[in-house]
Amino acid sequence: MANLKCNACGGTYNTTQRDGTAYFHQCPAEIITTPASSTASGAGAGEVREQRTAIRDENIRRGIVYVDGKPHKFVPNPEERNQSLLVPGEAGIISEGDGVSQLD
Repeated sequence: MANLKCNACGGTYNTTQRDGTAYFHQCPAEIITTPASSTASGAGAGEVREQRTAIRDENIRRGIVYVDGKPHKFVPNPEERNQSLLVPGEAGIISEGDGVSQLD
């Protein structure tokens, strides 16, 4: 169980949820700010929206499966056109963003 801070969005999180399951952080895609000088009223008025340039997404890359706790991937079988082979693969998350910092 690790307490981490995302260097991309500034969010803090624990890698394990209260129920014991793993938590996979994903930064919001947009940065939404409301200027203090905004005098507009109403929901969303005065908001400034911009796309985040560095997004961390800790979800596992598509195509990776785990067998006995080790990452594997399917590749085409060169000998049988309609079959795939399960071979050792590299584990990895979708996007590192700006990385994380350990808090504890």
